[in-house]
Amino acid sequence: MRTLWRNRARRNAYLTGALAVLALALTLQAPETQWLQAAGKATPGHEQLDCDACHLPAPGTLRQQLQATAHYLVGLREEPATIGMAPVADASCAGCHERPTERHPLAVLSERRFSAAQEAQGVQHCTGCHREHHGVRVTAEPTVCRHCHADTEVQKDPIDPSHATLFESGAWQTCLQCHDFHGNHAMRRGDHAFPVHMEDAVALPAVIDYLGRGPRAYGAPVHSAEDQK
Repeated sequence: MRTLWRNRARRNAYLTGALAVLALALTLQAPETQWLQAAGKATPGHEQLDCDACHLPAPGTLRQQLQATAHYLVGLREEPATIGMAPVADASCAGCHERPTERHPLAVLSERRFSAAQEAQGVQHCTGCHREHHGVRVTAEPTVCRHCHADTEVQKDPIDPSHATLFESGAWQTCLQCHDFHGNHAMRRGDHAFPVHMEDAVALPAVIDYLGRGPRAYGAPVHSAEDQK
């Protein structure tokens, strides 16, 4: 009798578990519950985007994906196949954020001369500095400029203190106080496209706050993401 009771209890537990998994799977299919599937908090400005705005199915059917994976495991294929959803590509970001005023285009950052920065920061991809589901605008450190500009020499340098002085002192966090990385915000100060005195620069706490989730620290945007849609 005790064995029969145990078997029945085990069977009921399995059935309850299966029903719970099925209910969860059905719940996750509903559009209004997509946020439950997210790996983390959305980047500011992306809160209203549906998952499929960035996440697209990987090529092939599930059977083909599994078959390609099996071929990779036994050495019949050089690269593994993606199963389910494909990794988000730079093209998905460019669909909303491509701008004619871009100061650091990926095509340039992908060149071999930036191989050290590519290895250190992944600058050849949007996700090198902007990783989604971390709840902030920029996931890179504010000193990211050092990866490419350590050897930069500015002729007839107009700023005070000079770029050379700032570089030598390792004050890389000051770069974003005067320079908008993507060149998409108004930064002009009088006759100059950028501030030339530190007292005219954007305050560092405001920059750090903006790189997180804070209000805009720079001037008005030149091109908004909505313009690209």
